[in-house]
Amino acid sequence: MAEPTSTAAATLLAATASLPIITAFGIPLGLRADLLVAGFAGALVAIILLNTVPATDDTLREMVHAKQWLLTTLAMLIVAGIVYALQRPEWAYVAITAPAVFGAIYKLFPAARLRIEAAAYRLQLTYYPDDRSALFAGFLATNYSLAITQDQALQALRT
Repeated sequence: MAEPTSTAAATLLAATASLPIITAFGIPLGLRADLLVAGFAGALVAIILLNTVPATDDTLREMVHAKQWLLTTLAMLIVAGIVYALQRPEWAYVAITAPAVFGAIYKLFPAARLRIEAAAYRLQLTYYPDDRSALFAGFLATNYSLAITQDQALQALRT
């Protein structure tokens, strides 16, 4: 009689191997449903448990960050699917790390952090009746470890 664990493992392996590849317009994208579910689960963990953004009244600005994060995650999932379609299945596991890429870019690259924050503040500026560019430039220059002057921050808000 076979061991129950070996039979269960064989069944699990066979089920994993038979997952269909997602297609669009008849073209296989190389995206596996199990990896997309894992990536989505990672995204939920990142949003719910690992949210490092402090709660503030700047909801609109934080929504811009959420959109930036989502677009980065989707881009990483597409890259993972393309790489998988190119017969490099081991690289498809990039999809699992996709939710963390935006945070890594934000933390590691000050120029990207400046662009990300400036885009969010730029949108927030449109909702005030008065010009608060100098105030927001001060926030950019002092609150985000960017090592820039207020004039440089003001320039970033205007471009």
